[in-house]
Amino acid sequence: MRTLYSKFTTKSFRLLSAVFFLIGDISFAGYLYYSMKTDLKVLLNNPMFKELFQKTVEDQGLKLPPKFNEGILEIFLQSIILFFILGIIAHVIIYLFYVNEKRITYLYLRFVSAMGILSALFMIINKISASPVISLGFLLVGLLYFFNFTGFFYFPILPKRKKVN
Repeated sequence: MRTLYSKFTTKSFRLLSAVFFLIGDISFAGYLYYSMKTDLKVLLNNPMFKELFQKTVEDQGLKLPPKFNEGILEIFLQSIILFFILGIIAHVIIYLFYVNEKRITYLYLRFVSAMGILSALFMIINKISASPVISLGFLLVGLLYFFNFTGFFYFPILPKRKKVN
């Protein structure tokens, strides 16, 4: 690995690392969005759910317009998208601080890369038989997180020394 990291300057590693983190964020958010969207559609089309929902609404004396379930699904999906976009924006700000060598972001991103490796490993194992393509995608994402995690030890951000007068 040292040979690989020796090809980078500190600044170029940090930029590449931030791009890899962003790819990981988008990959996990995209998968979670797709998964939640599928699960919500299944739930809203479940006859038992429809019956219970309709009964609950009627018990309250309300009359819902037709296609109300589709509206609920859209609101949920838009909320999920907003949540993921805000999370990615927050991470982009953290990546900008990381590129500029702020120590707190370095410690946070070491933790994120470790959790990213573990999450990717879990997704690989979980999806290997049901969807090998998703498993392969998470293998690649896991490798990006591994690159970042090991690179943190090669390119550490050292604490600032206090000036002695």
